[in-house]
Amino acid sequence: LDQEKIDVSVQLLYFNSSSTKMLFSFFEMLYQAAEAGNAVILDWYHDVDDETILEFGLELAEDFPSIEFHAHAVE
Repeated sequence: LDQEKIDVSVQLLYFNSSSTKMLFSFFEMLYQAAEAGNAVILDWYHDVDDETILEFGLELAEDFPSIEFHAHAVE
């Protein structure tokens, strides 16, 4: 992609070490696209009471700073 906009929405109900590994691989690809000049926007949906999934999303935002991150609490 060249100078494109990539919108990604993620909502997890549960994750474990295997899904974490897969997610990091996916976000690494998105990060590479962002570093190449594409606008990558991540909408991260989490249950309002699920601090673990929120914290995981915030860690992703720190690890991949070229991705525009937005957290959304869902009731």
